[in-house]
Parts: sequence; C-alpha cells; structure tokens
Amino acid sequence: MAVFSSVSTTWDPFSPDDETTAKALRTMTLTLMFSRFIIGIQYFVVMGFGWSISKKKVVIPLAIHGTVMLLSSAVYLGLYYTFGPGQSGKSYIAWYVMAFFEVVAVIGTSSFYRIVSFKKTHLVERMGLLTLIIFGEGIIVMLKGINTVVKSFGWSKTMVGVIVSALFIVVSTLAYNDYFYWMFYFDYNPRNVHYGSIRQQVWSLLHFPFHLSVVLSVEGLRQLLTFYNLNQTIMQISADLVEVRDQPVKEAKILLSFFSFFYKDGNAKSVVKDYYDITSTIKEFSTYSIDDPAYTDTWNDLVYRLYIGLTEYYGIKVAYPKPGAAPISEAGEFMRILGVFDLAYKYFFISVGVVFAMYGVFAIIVRRHMDIFDYISISLRFIIAGIFIGMLALPTNDIAYKAYIVSPWVIPQVCLMIFTVLVVDKTMSYFALRRAKFRLVEN
Repeated sequence: MAVFSSVSTTWDPFSPDDETTAKALRTMTLTLMFSRFIIGIQYFVVMGFGWSISKKKVVIPLAIHGTVMLLSSAVYLGLYYTFGPGQSGKSYIAWYVMAFFEVVAVIGTSSFYRIVSFKKTHLVERMGLLTLIIFGEGIIVMLKGINTVVKSFGWSKTMVGVIVSALFIVVSTLAYNDYFYWMFYFDYNPRNVHYGSIRQQVWSLLHFPFHLSVVLSVEGLRQLLTFYNLNQTIMQISADLVEVRDQPVKEAKILLSFFSFFYKDGNAKSVVKDYYDITSTIKEFSTYSIDDPAYTDTWNDLVYRLYIGLTEYYGIKVAYPKPGAAPISEAGEFMRILGVFDLAYKYFFISVGVVFAMYGVFAIIVRRHMDIFDYISISLRFIIAGIFIGMLALPTNDIAYKAYIVSPWVIPQVCLMIFTVLVVDKTMSYFALRRAKFRLVEN
C-alpha cells in the first residue's frame, strides 16, 4: 500500500517515454508481482495446514488459488521489461486483464468449491467497516476543501448554504453520525440474511466499483465546492478592478495587494517564482496612460497571471505541456485550468449515478423475496442514478451549462434530490413495517 501511494501520483501511462513515468510503472508492476507472490505462498501454507489435519476438501481449491496467484506474479514480472523508452506504452493494460483473470478464477473456484466461499465468514461486517472507513475519508476530504475555500476570503451566505449541502450529501446528522450514503447502503445490508453463496460473492465483487465511485463522488464534490468559491472570488476581484478601470495607479495597487498575498502564502507557485518580474511589470504598468498601446495587453497579462495564482492557491493543478508543444499564453493556461472543472463536473455526476445504481443492484442481490414497497424503493435508486448520469447532457447547451455551473445550486440540488429519495425510501419502509405488523396481528 505504501508503494502504491508513493508511485500513483508520478506515473502517466500516456507518456511512456518519460523516464520518471517508466520508473513508476516498473515499480508498480514489481509491487503487484511481489504482492501476488506472497498471497500465493499464503494459499499454499494454508493448503499444507489443511492437508496435515486431514481437511482434504480444501487442498484442490487452495492449490488452484495459489497457482493463479503465482501465475499472475510471473506475468507481472514479465511486464516489468515492457516499460521504458522505445516500448509501446500500452503494457499497463495487462494489469487490468490479469486482475480480471484473478477475480474470475478465484470467484469461479469458490462458487464450485463452497468450502472456500464467503459463507459463514465475517465478509459482511468487514465490507461494512471498509465502507464506513471510505465514508469517513470522504468527510476528511470535504473538511479539507472547506478549509481551503474559507481560509483567507472568509464566509458568505451562499457559501454557507453550499457547504452545508455538500456535508449533508455525505453526513446526515452529526449527533448520530448517520450518512446519506450510509443510510442507503445499510438499509439493504445483508446482516443475518442468507441469500446464496454466489450472490454473496457477486455482492462482494461489486464493492470495488461502488467504493471507487464513492471516492470519486466525494472528490468531485470537493472540486465543485472549490470551483464555486473560485468563481465567486474571481467575480469579486473583477468587480474591484472594474471600479477603478482606466485608472492605472489604482489598478496597480489592487493587483499588487493580491499578488503580495499569494507570495506570502506560498501556495501559488507561479506567483512565487515570478514575483519580482510581476512586481516590476506592475510598477511599469502604473506609469502607463490609458492611451498607451501596451496598456491593454499588460492589463490582460497581469489579470490572467493573478487568476492562475488564485487557482494554484486553491490547489488546482493541470498537466504540464508535453515537450515540444507550442507555448501557451496566460489566457490559454487559465482556460486549461477551468477545463479541469468540466472534467470534475462529468465524473462527479457519473460517480454519484453509479453509487445509486450500485445501491439498487445491492438491494436486488440481497432481497430474494420483494414486495411492492421494495420495488418502489429500488426503482427510485435507479431513477435517481439515471437523472444524475443524464446531467452529462447539460454541457451540450453551452449557455445553460455555464449559467448552471457558476450558480450556487449545483451541490444543493444534488443534496435535495438525495434527501427526497431518502424520505420516500423511509416512507416505503414505514408502510412495509405497518403491513407486516398488521399481518402478524391477523394471524
């Protein structure tokens, strides 16, 4: 895990000729090789113990599992030599192929040899704990995002509403530590419920896309929160500059105050790096008249530099241009930064949609016998998943999309939709409980 964390931020499969990327890819594949080798050895150790105590039924399935792991280990070792300058750069795809092979082999063997299945294990509790840990990490991510957006420019009424909505998507009431996500997940959690060994393995396998979607949705939530505050700050800076438009001395004073703030803070790397060049440009700009030919170009350059410093201050980063690429202007760089939020918008709504689709699938897997209330609750999960994924169509209308993305309603809308579905879901549970009690009284 430590190696995965250390190299995950430095490898770029789209730049296979880069030495840093090749080194990271080789380190990753060696880590995968070593982990599979150790797991394979563990399987064979358990197999040997089972043989020694005459538990012959476990020998064949554990031998299959161990062989699969050792085979995967050998493949990962072979992949080590495919990363580097002059290679195709697509070898990393084999990681996913091998992961799929491992899953199919292990799940298939466990489905045939029930003695190594998840039956009579603590799988449900462990998956629940892992899910709670991921939800808890989501709270930490949100709190870091809140700290970033309010640490210098303070609170506003709309910002309070957006932040509260963002927290309510993840956290319902702090007193009970209940989560919107948590409520939907544990409502159909298979505690003390027998729903079949194969279903149980499918249920456990689907937690990978579910957990991945939860992580992406919370990160997307943080990015959208950051973007809203960034946009509000840009509007405020623009309003301050408009008030003194065509007054170079006053404009220079405002620009210098912001650049000085970013320089002292230290997070805006471009400002720190070029601070003396920026201050000399501002000093020269203050001597211009509005009729000077260089006035407009210098003003635009300084403003875009300021906005780029602002995005860096908020921790927003974009990929460095590839070697040999055409130079990018300050305005072009700023537009590249704003493009990050277009990506965040898309993966946020996709991931939230997948989360609720998974809630529906989990409910179908767990509930072998359903009534009308179950069908309504499950249908709502798929309906809201479709609505969230359908939000990807909004960018096709450029005017509506831009008006929506800069409004304070992106996060509150998601919060209200989830809350509405939750209320209906709990109402269905209430009616289902009442009907069950009524039938008990009749009998």
